[in-house]
Amino acid sequence: GYAPVWSPDGAWIAFLSPTDPHDLVLHHLADGHEITLVHARTVIRTLGWRPPVRS
Repeated sequence: GYAPVWSPDGAWIAFLSPTDPHDLVLHHLADGHEITLVHARTVIRTLGWRPPVRS
């Protein structure tokens, strides 16, 4: 499955979309706001996050 990963500042949790593993879903912990970044592999590398991929 997909395990969430904390952002470096701890404000967001990120996980790969269960419907498209190229999309990254960001969930803001304080207000519940969610953002889906389409084809977010560059964002994952830039931020240094390592959401696991489905094996």
